Amino acid sequence: MWRELMSAVSARSVRRSLSRVSAYGRWPAPGGLGQAALRLSVVVALAGLLAVAAGAYASSSDVHASSTQPSFSAPTLIDSQPPFSAVAEIAGISCGTASSCVAVDVVGNVEVTNDAGGTTAPMWSKPKQAAPGVGSLRAVSCPSASLCVAIGPSAATRSTTGGSSWSAPVSLGAEQDQLQAVSCTNAGVCVIGDQLGEMFVSTDGGQTWSSSQVADSGKNPITGISCIGGGVCVGVDSAGNAVTSIDVGIHSPPQWTTTKIDPLQVGGSVAVLQVSCTANHVCAAVDSFGNALVTTNANAATPTWSAPAPTGDTAQLTAVSCTESVADPTLDVCVAVDNLGGTVISTNVGAATPIWTKVATGDTNALTAVECLGGSSTSDWCVVGDQNGNEVYSPIPLSNPATATWSVPYSLTGTNSLKADSCVASGVCTAVDHSGHLVSSGDGGTTWSTPVEPDGDVTLEGVSCLDSGICVAVDDNGNALTSSQIATGSASGAPTWSKTKIEPTATQVRGISCVASGGLCVAVDPLGNALTSTNPTAASPAWSAAPIDAARLTAVSCPTVTLCVAVDQLGNALYSTNPAAASPVWSAPTPTGDSSALFAVSCPTATLCAALDADGNVLITKDPGASFPTWSAPQPTGTTTGDSLSCTAPGLCVLVGETETVSYSTDAEAASPTWTQATPAGTVNPLMAASCVDTGHCVLVDSDGDAVTASMPAPAVSLSATSASFPTTTIGATSAAQTFTVTNSGGAPLDISGAALSGGDGDQFELTADGCSGTLLAPDGTCAVQVAFAPTAAGAESTSLAITSNALSSPDQVALSGTSVASVTPPTTTPTTPTTPTTPTPTPKPPSNRFQIVKVKVRAKGTLTIKLKIPDRGRLVVTTSCKAPRHKKKAKRSKSPCAKAITYGHRLSRSASGATTLTIKVKTEKAAARLLRQHKTLNVKVTVMFTPTGGVRRTETKTVTVKGTSRRAHRT
Repeated sequence: MWRELMSAVSARSVRRSLSRVSAYGRWPAPGGLGQAALRLSVVVALAGLLAVAAGAYASSSDVHASSTQPSFSAPTLIDSQPPFSAVAEIAGISCGTASSCVAVDVVGNVEVTNDAGGTTAPMWSKPKQAAPGVGSLRAVSCPSASLCVAIGPSAATRSTTGGSSWSAPVSLGAEQDQLQAVSCTNAGVCVIGDQLGEMFVSTDGGQTWSSSQVADSGKNPITGISCIGGGVCVGVDSAGNAVTSIDVGIHSPPQWTTTKIDPLQVGGSVAVLQVSCTANHVCAAVDSFGNALVTTNANAATPTWSAPAPTGDTAQLTAVSCTESVADPTLDVCVAVDNLGGTVISTNVGAATPIWTKVATGDTNALTAVECLGGSSTSDWCVVGDQNGNEVYSPIPLSNPATATWSVPYSLTGTNSLKADSCVASGVCTAVDHSGHLVSSGDGGTTWSTPVEPDGDVTLEGVSCLDSGICVAVDDNGNALTSSQIATGSASGAPTWSKTKIEPTATQVRGISCVASGGLCVAVDPLGNALTSTNPTAASPAWSAAPIDAARLTAVSCPTVTLCVAVDQLGNALYSTNPAAASPVWSAPTPTGDSSALFAVSCPTATLCAALDADGNVLITKDPGASFPTWSAPQPTGTTTGDSLSCTAPGLCVLVGETETVSYSTDAEAASPTWTQATPAGTVNPLMAASCVDTGHCVLVDSDGDAVTASMPAPAVSLSATSASFPTTTIGATSAAQTFTVTNSGGAPLDISGAALSGGDGDQFELTADGCSGTLLAPDGTCAVQVAFAPTAAGAESTSLAITSNALSSPDQVALSGTSVASVTPPTTTPTTPTTPTTPTPTPKPPSNRFQIVKVKVRAKGTLTIKLKIPDRGRLVVTTSCKAPRHKKKAKRSKSPCAKAITYGHRLSRSASGATTLTIKVKTEKAAARLLRQHKTLNVKVTVMFTPTGGVRRTETKTVTVKGTSRRAHRT
């Protein structure tokens, strides 16, 4: 699994054809489930994207407001915890069977594989500490699947479980500070050599050890040892000697013989040897000068060795492994590795004159360990480790070893790969890694806490944070972890985490989504279950599980407590409109039209969901909770891999796919969204996950334990004025209109949904022209609205012009004010005739015609309801009409289903007083349903004429857009 996670190249191949599913964090293959290609995708928790906090990311918003390009911070290392603290040299590799191998490294980690021996490189587990106290591991020997012995500087540890668990270390004496080599046989006889030329022997598989015995007469460091049973062990040292015995485990202590077999010296340096033997008693030793020495009678009291012979490799040979061939058990195959990434191979080591062939591996690092086993009738195989924790693998063709093809190096150790992250608008973020660590931030990813490991050695699969500052993570062992509240403003210490079992079968939980405002978290697993909690932040949260899909679920997103959407590996989507109910009801899996596996889903609102497939394509739906949701065709995004997708309410979607590139769209709601690629400066590692909030602030995490913050393009509103005063106006008159210009000063499209008079004395003003409602402004685009003052009562009047859009600042407002006065008739006087002064009679207040259209509601079954606020008695006439948007391509207007479905010119006249509700019905439900199926949006125009008794007629028009085909009410 670790190779898959650390190599983008191999991850893509695994994503398409993972057929070998076994332990170490990979999905099981439960009965009855589909066998489609699987992969451990990176799922980012998407909850919290609906939250809008004005101050959380103000600085980020300022940065991107005038730019159409994203800006990225430098990578910040946030996770460097063991066992991934640094790249670590592979100290030894040993295979107990033809498919199971164990590798150890110098920082004390063990890596295990159970699928070696094939034609492709094996899959390895993530690094795991062998045993506390054993320290840096120097070597390992596994004679069988049920016995492995590994050594540190002064202690040994054993495993009887194929390397998955290890015993407490056994100290071999305080004076022994540098154990060097180990070898065990199937009979449980093990020998350890140290740097003082001493040997330690165990006859019970490493449970107990003899006292030290000087075996090397020169007390030179033992550099290698190989035991082949029957009491035969062959060691070599750092001075060109062989140290041999034929009675190990037979006599105590055994007898050792030291023989000079390599007298070569270069520049005053003597030969440092490594050795490996086969069951045929053939041993090959290689030296630091590129030579090989062979004995074919290792079981003799004094084995005879050939003279050092060049192998054709002029570099320093560092390790060797020999095995008898499956095709011909009398044939001995050896592979030696050097310090420059090269190998030399011989398929006739036991011959009088062995032939060695040099083959490069493609790994430019120093190779430090090698293990070979018999494979098939045509080839054996070898696995090699290097000084930077990488592994390369190749079958060894017996007929022509020069054609051996080594795999691309991939990391067995390396720094930690972050897997998922989640952020909310308050600035709280949490990221999780493959080894059970969590790291948190309270300032939007600028500074981070020290990683903690509250869950043990597990892989954390996903995380989701709430506005309250509490985050919930899930692991591959069926658990949920809930944090304490994370302080905002800085990374002021790591939160504490509590663990709850949420999946009784210990199944890997794939991903989680929590509603940002709280009250609901939903996770999914590969068995097709939805796991739900309505009190996820409680001290003892309650979780329930329900099967909802026969296929493997891969991700889930819940924008509200009344909608959750899940996706599976067969390209299906499911939804629930009551996920917080005691018994949630989920729809049946519905094909989205994408034949690829879906690996992520993000629903920032109840009217927008995006799904990401394995090939980097995105599908969009604007009616995710409808009986039959409509998904767009898979849209190319400029990348060929898909792992993590995060979308926000303004229509921003950001995806990453184990490459160094980010793909993003700022118009995800458009019929044909535009996708753009950007690469963070200084980031050279594959990006694994992304989490964004409505401000356009994103946090990206990579495979090397780094976090990158990003400010993505976002729309922004600039108004030509924030306040305006109208001149004093007589009651019943209308002032000259004032024009207000709206500019998109951001870097993404601005979707203006409406312009309206809001609050206060809104009925004393009039929106005389609206060129903004329903428009989509490109960056730097403008539109305008006009407002006049039309008072019906005397006094100071005020209201606001509100512009509603997808900008974070919405609604943006202009404060309006004006003063109205009544008209006065001047008194009539006669100059020559004095008169008694009289009090002027005020002009009667004319009846008000300032009615208000309070609400217009359109239901899909064919009912149009208009609620009016009428100020006085009078005559009311209402006219309705309807048409599809202009951009729709339709037949002749006379044949439009719109014209057939709605009765036009419906009029109602009545005396009106106070609020009046008028209902106009569509002719037939069938016609209405057909209309809504044929038009995703429909514009209904309502014209109201009101003539107060004894007053002046006033007319107002309002256009309502009905969206989608849902049978629920659509309200404007």
